[in-house]
Amino acid sequence: MPRELIYTSAIQGLLPGSRGFCTVAASPDLSRPQLLMLESLSAYRHEFVSGPDTRLNPVAYCHFIVSLAGQTFHVVSRIADAGLDYSRRTNMIAHHLVVTPEEMSQTDPGALACAADSFVEQWNQAPASLPLRTIHAEPLAIGPCRHWADVSGDAGWGGILAAAGPGRPVVLVYRPGQNIFPLIQESLALIPHEDRWKTGFSTFYQKLPPGVMCQWKGVLSGSPEAAGACALPNALILDCTKPFPPIRPASEFESHYIDMARTGVASEITRTRRQVVKKVPLSRREVAVPLSNAKSESLPLYTQDSARENRSTLDADASGTQVASGTDAETMNRLAQLNSIYADMAQPRRSDRQFIFRLIIGIAVALLVAVAAIVVFRQDIQDSFFPKQEVSTPSSMSTESPPASGKVRPSGDTGTTGNTGTTGNTGTTGSVDPFGDGAELSGTSDKTNKSANTDRVIRP
Repeated sequence: MPRELIYTSAIQGLLPGSRGFCTVAASPDLSRPQLLMLESLSAYRHEFVSGPDTRLNPVAYCHFIVSLAGQTFHVVSRIADAGLDYSRRTNMIAHHLVVTPEEMSQTDPGALACAADSFVEQWNQAPASLPLRTIHAEPLAIGPCRHWADVSGDAGWGGILAAAGPGRPVVLVYRPGQNIFPLIQESLALIPHEDRWKTGFSTFYQKLPPGVMCQWKGVLSGSPEAAGACALPNALILDCTKPFPPIRPASEFESHYIDMARTGVASEITRTRRQVVKKVPLSRREVAVPLSNAKSESLPLYTQDSARENRSTLDADASGTQVASGTDAETMNRLAQLNSIYADMAQPRRSDRQFIFRLIIGIAVALLVAVAAIVVFRQDIQDSFFPKQEVSTPSSMSTESPPASGKVRPSGDTGTTGNTGTTGNTGTTGSVDPFGDGAELSGTSDKTNKSANTDRVIRP
């Protein structure tokens, strides 16, 4: 039984204090991270805001493969226009199903998305906790791709999409009003059941948060998503707004899917395996090399270390004198060419590592020389950038020390006169014996007084 979440615009949401676009209903056992992730998958853009054209707003049927907190779970969703909300503004509704492994073995995402009782299209109720329920959806049955024949003129294009599988990004471009969900269903039915859950799709693709996988993307012609999706490397672009060219199969594997899309009869190769892929490690990268007619269990793993050793053996095999069991001459020829290329590329890779090592050594030596130069010429550098400042003493400042005997009146700088005997610019004099031992201090001043210090007079 799947866990569910419904997201739309409401005057009051399920969570306390939530309103506007928020969760209005959810299964009680959804975790907080799952709830937040499902809300982030609910984005929808109205292509038509008002008028009769609002019926042309696309409906997004989606299957997302989500990685969250080290776990992977599958979300089947329907996101669509929902008229006007309580404030008379545009509204949308998103209904998500978090599928459990038990349900994955009984159905597939294409069948679950089109089941009659899977999704709600309006929510006019109070916020509620959704009880667990069982959704009956029979897996998609293999058959001729009639919708593909109507759109492209050749049902084999459904096999082209199916041959891409979960390993290659696909972009389906369509115009408003076109329904591409039957095209995705027909191609998904051609794929083995275990690979259907590995293929994410969206009939109205929009930007997704990190950790969400979606390989088959349906985008409106001229939209920002169309420009971004078509720029994906190695993407298969299927433009439903233009005439389709004649099909030219790229491999025997692809031909099997094309025949199956035209006839509706499953092929042996598609029942047993998806694609024969040989992975050849190259330095720190892996290069996937598709092989159309070989058995992967009979192909050894070729690495840089064994490239030269295997090259001579493969050359002998390619000549026809020795052929390994379970493979054919064409396969061995292709493997021989690949190993020849990788063996030739191994030496330059070692040269690159030597260059990087020498560069690091050179930088270290340069740093040591710079540190040594700083230590040797430290004094010159300090004198150049931090010169010493000399403090000069004015000549008019008195430098004589007080007499050895007698008591001295401390000098003042204010120049005022009074009982303390200090002098100022008034030209008056004062004398006092502050110590009571007959020693009188006297001070004189005039308007051209050059010294701030007063004379010391000691009487006998």
